Amino acid sequence: MTVSATAHGVVFDSTRLAAGAEDGEVRVWDRTSGTLLASLNNGIDRPAQIRARNGTLISTGKNVALTFRNKSWLGEDHTVLAHESFIVALYMTDTDLFTGGMDGVVKKWDLQSGNLTQEMSTRYRKLHVIVIDQQVVIAVSTDDAHTALEVAMKTTTFIAGLLGLAAALPQASIQESSSTIAQTSTTTVASPQDVPQATSLAQAAAVNVSLAVDVPAEVLDTTSVQSDSPALLTTNPIKSGEFLSLSDFISPDLSLDDIPPVSVNSSTISKRDLFGLFGFSSSRGPFVNFLRVAAQIFVRAQKTLVFWTCPQWIFPVPNTFPGWRNYKSNGVNLGGWLVLEKNIQPSFFTDNAPSAIDEDSFCSTLGLAKCGSLLEQRYNSYITYQDIDYFASFGVNTLRIPVGYWAYMPAIAGDHYYTGGQKLAMHKIAQYAISRYNMHVVVDLHGLPGGQNGLDNQGRTGQLTWWNNQTAFDLSLELVRRATDDILLQPNSGSYTISLINEPLPALYFFGQTKDSIAYLNKYYTAALKEIRKRSKTLPVAISDGFIGPQTWDPYWTNVDDHLVIDTHIYFFTGGAYSYDAAYGACYLAKSYQNASNPTFIGEWSVQATSFNHLGDNTRKDFFRSQLQAYTHYLSGGMFWNGKHDGNAIVGDDGSEQKYYWSWEILASEGIVPRPGDQLQALC
Repeated sequence: MTVSATAHGVVFDSTRLAAGAEDGEVRVWDRTSGTLLASLNNGIDRPAQIRARNGTLISTGKNVALTFRNKSWLGEDHTVLAHESFIVALYMTDTDLFTGGMDGVVKKWDLQSGNLTQEMSTRYRKLHVIVIDQQVVIAVSTDDAHTALEVAMKTTTFIAGLLGLAAALPQASIQESSSTIAQTSTTTVASPQDVPQATSLAQAAAVNVSLAVDVPAEVLDTTSVQSDSPALLTTNPIKSGEFLSLSDFISPDLSLDDIPPVSVNSSTISKRDLFGLFGFSSSRGPFVNFLRVAAQIFVRAQKTLVFWTCPQWIFPVPNTFPGWRNYKSNGVNLGGWLVLEKNIQPSFFTDNAPSAIDEDSFCSTLGLAKCGSLLEQRYNSYITYQDIDYFASFGVNTLRIPVGYWAYMPAIAGDHYYTGGQKLAMHKIAQYAISRYNMHVVVDLHGLPGGQNGLDNQGRTGQLTWWNNQTAFDLSLELVRRATDDILLQPNSGSYTISLINEPLPALYFFGQTKDSIAYLNKYYTAALKEIRKRSKTLPVAISDGFIGPQTWDPYWTNVDDHLVIDTHIYFFTGGAYSYDAAYGACYLAKSYQNASNPTFIGEWSVQATSFNHLGDNTRKDFFRSQLQAYTHYLSGGMFWNGKHDGNAIVGDDGSEQKYYWSWEILASEGIVPRPGDQLQALC
């Protein structure tokens, strides 16, 4: 048998042989006669990867899809969109398929059904290599300046860990020391807040930095490690003397001088010592092979090495979302995280780009390289698992996450946005919230191509060219397609809602709609819903009321779609409202909205009024609790704006700052946010 194109993988069983070819096709032969049984077109013009196990043939295809083929290898059982960029690794066990993509994600699929069962995001988007066996998943990923080495161990569950190439602990410092791992100007390592509590540096090393130090095994006793903590790389107890030199696995032409020194507790470790870090009971196997590849990538790229704690594997949870007509949202917004807003964290602007007023000017001022570096750090630090834990302790069950179009596609001409790890950061937090607390997540398309409201919250202040712009319209539909596909790729996709637009305004600071703008919004909503329903019949879709009330949309959207919800925002910081009257106004608005034909949630609300804001009495507490009760009693609930807020503008008669009226976390710390079980009373 011959192949006219270069083969890039061969699999076989007792009767058949298959090969993935350079031309993108998969060819299957009868192994005995050599007869070509089929040439399967995967729709790609690059090498097709293939794997086979227990009669199931897997191949990569067009649009980074995976095709699961039946027992004959000739028919197609089903095809799934696996990743958003090239698939770089496939690994099969008897029951599972693991894939790694250049989108920075490692995924686990059920081999029989083809369903996605688990997912892990790597630190950076460019995933170069993964090594997988029954016990460990290890990955190396990079961006333009960093290399991250990560590992997920399989103990009783999959446990996230750290893989270190740039730290060593002298034996003398192990017995008595703090758990601080130092940071130098040339090498970034885990910051103290990333290090879980440990009783000694030895335990800190065992728990947080997956590297071996030449100490007795009992010092690195892992029995005290919590089940949700990172684990050692080694699956066997570490024994003194069983250490390999990483330099044994590095090509001779790679110089150790390229590796920067590392400071640990002010003790500088020599560069060559970096290659004696790894303890392993065998010199063969995927772990050692991985180290060789990782070291080569690191040295050749001459990038800063970082430690990063991988998120835990995400396990599917039962989809218990009852639909917006029956759901009661007690939610918060994660604004200012993936779309910058200066008033939410002024210090981030003043420290980096004082003249910038929004995300677009922030990036245009700094340049995309510097801007991207700062934003990537922010994506992975501003909202944390600890924030989600805190929200959940107060009964929060919904997250609304604003995201700009540039998270899904490159910035259009004239815009200065950074496209990077927004989606990865979003889903790390979202999947944690879903799998740990069964929260619901609203992905809000906050900034559309061209700009839909001219406000800073869309990314670029003053831009208002989305309306009646066919190019922007077409790009917005492409955005909807990509965002929908992204949601449906998630392990717990049934716990998401997609929101099509945020606060559309046909003219700057005109908080309402015209006859023409209503028609244009309906055109967009109809086209977007059509694209979504091609992909999912049940994904909930939110449309904005555009500040004209949910009932205004009844003539257009009554009985159109069972999974539609209206997003309206209720604010009292403008319009002349007094703080002591606003609670009543919010309650009566909610009561009046309950008769809309579609369910309605309050996508944004706060406790700032136009006048008489102050901290000295129970006004904020009454205002917050009355709104929460009214919105959940009469409507489908709401999401407070914002989860975090550090605004320092003076808005109170007593000189109090904006953050005391807009930060859910501050309000919670002051006893204003109710705990589960607290009695609430709506004021109407």
